[in-house]
Amino acid sequence: TGSTDTLGYLRRAESQYASSNDDDGEGTNFALSQTVTACIYYIPFEGYNRTVTGPYSLEMSFQAAPNDDYPNNQADAAPIPNNPDGDNLIDGIIGESGDKDYFSFTLDAPYKVVLQTTGDTDTIGTLFDKDGNELAFNDDAGDDNFNFRLAGTLEPVTYFILVEGYDENTIG
Repeated sequence: TGSTDTLGYLRRAESQYASSNDDDGEGTNFALSQTVTACIYYIPFEGYNRTVTGPYSLEMSFQAAPNDDYPNNQADAAPIPNNPDGDNLIDGIIGESGDKDYFSFTLDAPYKVVLQTTGDTDTIGTLFDKDGNELAFNDDAGDDNFNFRLAGTLEPVTYFILVEGYDENTIG
């Protein structure tokens, strides 16, 4: 906080870039909000354009990350309810860096299927057969260009869908 225009960064101890921000805080101050995994982080910050000087205050708050909502592996995939003639909506969250959510579904006849996410989280989706072979992959075909969308006619067998964030820093 303060009147100095600041630019802040979040870096992992091994110097990997995690995120940065310029003006999402109060006034012209940076604000960073990110779910992180356990390790050492550094928060370097500076005056905007490295030319701004002045007083500042650094505020930090912490909130426990949400529990993982769905299994991270195909063997324990969460079953999608068998409702082939209606919507099967499942709410999920990419709860931490690198989180993966696996789901399974079984068709008893050929169906036209649409698998997609909605919301503000940038997701990718991968469809697998029962042996773990990748059948389809999509990143940004959803209506808002952040969500995946897979559509097609599927035969009557068991399938697995993997939902994950666009990259290791995607959460939400």
